[in-house]
Parts: sequence; structure tokens; C-alpha cells
Amino acid sequence: MRIRRIPIKSAETDLNFLSSMVRQQIDKKSASVNSSVRSAIRMKQHFILAASVLLTGAVSPLYAAEKVNFERQIKPILEFDCIRCHGPEKPKGNLRLDTRAGALKGGDDGAALVPGKPDRSPLYTSTILPKDDDKHMPPKGDPLKKDETELLRLWIEQGAEWPEGIPPPERGCYGSKTDRRAAGFATWR
Repeated sequence: MRIRRIPIKSAETDLNFLSSMVRQQIDKKSASVNSSVRSAIRMKQHFILAASVLLTGAVSPLYAAEKVNFERQIKPILEFDCIRCHGPEKPKGNLRLDTRAGALKGGDDGAALVPGKPDRSPLYTSTILPKDDDKHMPPKGDPLKKDETELLRLWIEQGAEWPEGIPPPERGCYGSKTDRRAAGFATWR
């Protein structure tokens, strides 16, 4: 048996011709030609649609985060971790974190809260510093958990809404994990 060699260029042309013949089929009902161009465009559209749906699903939690509830999620953090040093009685660094006005006014080092800008708000940035840093907050006890610092970041990013009519946090009100859970706080130490 003798093997016949086909030049590569010729074989490539034949394959292209055959593949185009296979891709072009005549629809007997409508007598229209389903060309490979239309199929390719449809495939691209489906791919783009699928990719955008997947990407939106992956990114949406970042952009479509639920509004942080001050009373339920932020107030307990302030009460448990901040008010003991930055409350109405002898506030350290002249910083009071028991009212929005006090947080906005700040203390010796300036404003603690800059609504919409967590990276410029020491109320948040001091909680993510290494524990051995002199400016890390809270200075005593365990540092805030990642989900607590993330709540602070989101709250500040969303405008740091601190509704009027909510009484200021009370010193030592949520002294234990059980108390914080009873208050409806989703995460605790």
C-alpha cells in the first residue's frame, strides 16, 4: 500500500471548504441559510452574557452590600470596644465616640469619622493596624474581628448614618458575648 502525501496547503484548503459546508446548512422550512457567521455572533453574545452574569454574581456582594444598621450592628461595637475609653466620662484624647457629633468633631488628633471615606477615618483605620502598633484600637483586650472591622468600613463607606433619636451608647452595656448576641449583633468575639 502506498501512502499518498498531500501538501499541507492543499489539505488545509480542503478542510476549510468541508468545515464551511458542514457549518452552512439550509433550513428546509424557511429556506434560509444558517451561516457560521450568525452562529459565531450568537455564540459570542451568549458567552458575553454568561461572563457578565458570572462576573456580576462575583462582584455584586461588594457593590450591593446591604445597608449597615447602626443600632443593630455598629452601636454594639462602639459600646463594647470604644465607649469605656471614649465616653462622656474623661474621654481619652478628648475624643468622644458616644455621639455622632463627638466622632465628627474628633479629639486631639482630629476627626475620628469622615463619612464616605473609611481610609481617612481613624475610627476604622486604627482598628486594622497591627496589635503592637501604638495607635491600634482598642488598645486593651482582643482586637476587633475581621467581620467587625468590615462592618465599620462598610458603615463609614455608606455615609456613617447615625440616626437621631437613638440614645448614645452606654458604658459597659454589652459586657459579654451573650449580651451582644441578645442585642441582635450578628458577630461577637
